[in-house]
Amino acid sequence: LEAASMTDPLTGLRNRRGLELALKQFDLLDQRYAAVTLDIDHFKQVNDQHGHDVGDAVLRFLAEIMKECSRPTDVLCRMGGEEFLMLLPETDASGAGIAAERLLARLRQTASPTGAPVTASIGIACSDRYASSDATFKAADEALYQAKRAGRDRVVLAPN
Repeated sequence: LEAASMTDPLTGLRNRRGLELALKQFDLLDQRYAAVTLDIDHFKQVNDQHGHDVGDAVLRFLAEIMKECSRPTDVLCRMGGEEFLMLLPETDASGAGIAAERLLARLRQTASPTGAPVTASIGIACSDRYASSDATFKAADEALYQAKRAGRDRVVLAPN
């Protein structure tokens, strides 16, 4: 029951409660991390054109790609809707950028349940540059929206 309370039932990734537990563990260990926020581009169109069952399959598809492109120590979360978060422990901006670009490349090369690849916009912020996890996530979110404004299907690193 405890594991179920921290897991998103659709994707099998952690949910917000699971994220909070991971953050407490990071704080206890004084562990730095990169926060990688990602959002599926034009997800509403997937649901509108293919139906919500295919939309759900696309969310599960992205979760599987995230698992394949991450390390066992990374924390993968579905924050809600088509919004996801990866916490990459002991990873700097360069390493997070490499991981994010690898994820985007995999998405571009793989047909999703729609029959075509999907893309994502990604924002990155590193915890050692901010006073709190909330500030880190806010910076990563702002970088994500900058990626969307710049044309989507790209990675943007939050400024210092």
